[in-house]
Amino acid sequence: MKRVPLLRTLRGLARCAAACAFVPLALAAQNPATDHVVFLHGLLADSMSWLNTSNRLATEFNFTPHRFSINYFPHETVQAQTLATDLTTLPGNMAAVAKSNGALVIRTYLLNPGKVNRFVTVAGPNLG
Repeated sequence: MKRVPLLRTLRGLARCAAACAFVPLALAAQNPATDHVVFLHGLLADSMSWLNTSNRLATEFNFTPHRFSINYFPHETVQAQTLATDLTTLPGNMAAVAKSNGALVIRTYLLNPGKVNRFVTVAGPNLG
C-alpha cells in the first residue's frame, strides 16, 4: 500500500470541498434571475481577497461579480445593515459567496427578505 503524505491528502480534500461548494453557484449562474454574485470576505481581509477567485468563476460561469469591503469590527447585525445598503445599488436577485465572518454577515442579512436568493459559505463559523 502506497503512503500518501498527510499534507498532500489534506490539500486534495480542500480542493474537492471547494469544487463541491461552488456547484450551487454554477446553478445560480444558469438561472437568468441570478446573474450577479456578491463575494464577502472574512476577518482581517477586504474585497481584494476574492479578486482572483471571483474573476475566474465569473469567466467560467458567466456572471457579474461584486466584491464589497465591510468593516468587520462592528457586530454582524451592523455589518448586515451595511451590506443591505450596498446591495441596493445592484439590480435584481443575486447569489452570494461568503468566507468566515462574511458567512455570519450573509446569514444575518438573510433574516430579513432581501436580494440574495442563494448563498454558499466557505469556512463559516456555523455555530458562531
